[in-house]
This record gives sequence, structure tokens and C-alpha cells, in this order.
Amino acid sequence: MTAWTPSALPATPPAQDAVVRPAARHLLSRLVLTRLVRGLTIAMLAAGLAGCAATMENPAGAAPPPPFTAPVTHAPEHKAPPRDAATQVERDDPLEAYNRRMYAFNARLDRYVFLPVVDLYETVVPQPFRNGIGNVFDNVGEIPTFANCLLQGRFDKSAITLGRFALNTTFGLLGLFDVAEGAGLYAQDEDFGQTLGVWGVPAGPYVILPVLGPSTVRDTAGYAGDFGLRYMVYDTLYEETGNADATALRWGVTALEAVDTRSRIPLRYYDAGTPFEYEWLRFLYLEKRKADIAR
Repeated sequence: MTAWTPSALPATPPAQDAVVRPAARHLLSRLVLTRLVRGLTIAMLAAGLAGCAATMENPAGAAPPPPFTAPVTHAPEHKAPPRDAATQVERDDPLEAYNRRMYAFNARLDRYVFLPVVDLYETVVPQPFRNGIGNVFDNVGEIPTFANCLLQGRFDKSAITLGRFALNTTFGLLGLFDVAEGAGLYAQDEDFGQTLGVWGVPAGPYVILPVLGPSTVRDTAGYAGDFGLRYMVYDTLYEETGNADATALRWGVTALEAVDTRSRIPLRYYDAGTPFEYEWLRFLYLEKRKADIAR
């Protein structure tokens, strides 16, 4: 076999070589130029995108972003918000030790004495008769209410109260029926404790009274004033009816009024479903008395 040598290739004719070589060089030059342009284009695009990103992250003239700070891993110190004096349950109660003992005493007295009598009263006396009895006592109470309205300078309320007493005493059969309410004259709730409040007398400390329950020093004086006026009204009625010396009648009427009043109060001690019944009752009483004086 004959070995291959370059000289074994056929020689290119001189005319053909003159055409092929320039074409090859031209093709090679175009390929190199194309790749160079493509590379420059990619480099310019990459530089432009990097500049845009840097401008968006940190605009010209803006302060550099702060260094990264790790989030807090512990809870901040808890500070209780300040309590509003109008909504907090706590009140100034310097007599609290005494008040709580008296509250417990009233609860036992109510459970073992008053409520059994009230239950018997509600069982024996039908509801329409109980309504009539309550209306009679309310009609007698219009006289102290009228006086307190005058003392407070609320003459519109005093006129309403006087009209109620006149209508119920006459057309309502001595107050047995409340015909005044049907005529648009509604009962006014004014007592001597409210009168003292209108006059600017401070309420004083909160106090629990035996049997009577929640009060303040001012309202205790108010109880005394209303009781004295009410006693004078009853005493006048007894004298006018010839029963001035009927002690049994006086005590009987007083007991009946107490039982009727308790039967119309829905409160039952230790039935609020909260261990803070004393605090809530104190709060509600004081807020109600403030509202009574303001209206």
C-alpha cells in the first residue's frame, strides 16, 4: 500500500485558487465582526440594566439605606393603659370593711326574712291587687316628690307631679289606678338626696345601710328628709280618718309598704354570676345617682 503524503493531494488549479482564497478571507472577517458586535451589545445591555437597578434602589441625592437590623426577639414591656375615672369600677370607699360586712348581713336578712315574706305575699295576693297596692303607695309618694321638685327649682316636674296626684286621687280612686299615666303624665323620680346634690352638697363616702342597702352620706341625709316628710303625710291621713292612735294600723301599713317595695325590686343578692358583685353594685349605684341629679 502506498503511504499518504501531502503531495498526494491533487493540486488546485491556479485560476480556482485565485477565486477561493479571497472568498474564504471575506467570510472569516464577517464571522469575526458579527461575534464582536454581538458581544459588545450584550455587554452594553448588561451595564444599562445594572445602572437602572442601582438608580431604583438608591435614587440620586437619597441617603443610603440603613443597615439591616434583626427583629426584636422578646416581647416589649407591658404598660397598663391609664384607667378613665368615669369607667373604672373602683371608687373611693374608705368604709369598705364595714360596707362588706353590712352587705353580707343584708344578704342574709333578705334571704331568710324578706324574701320568704315576699314569696308569701306574691302567692296570696294576685298581681292586679298588688298593682293597686303599689299604686296607692306611689300616690302618697307624689307629695314628697312634689316638694323636692319645688326645692330643686324644677317647676315643670312639680306641675306634672301635682297633676298626677290630683288625677290619681280623684279619678284613680285614691291612687288605686294610675290614670294620670294614660293621660301622658308620667311619674317623676325626685328625692331629697337628689335635692341636696342639686344644691351642691358632695356625695361623701359610699356606705351600706342596714336593710336599706347602698347609699352615700348625702343620700343617707336624703333618706331621713324623705322619711320625715312621708311620716308627716301619713300622720295627717291618720288624723283625718280618725286613726291617730291606731298604732297597729301604722305598723301594719309600714310593713305592707316595705314588703310591696321589696317585691318590686328584682335584685337578688349573690345572683349576679360574678365574684365582684359588691364592686359592680357600688359602681352602678353611684353612676345612677350622678345621672339622677344631672337629668
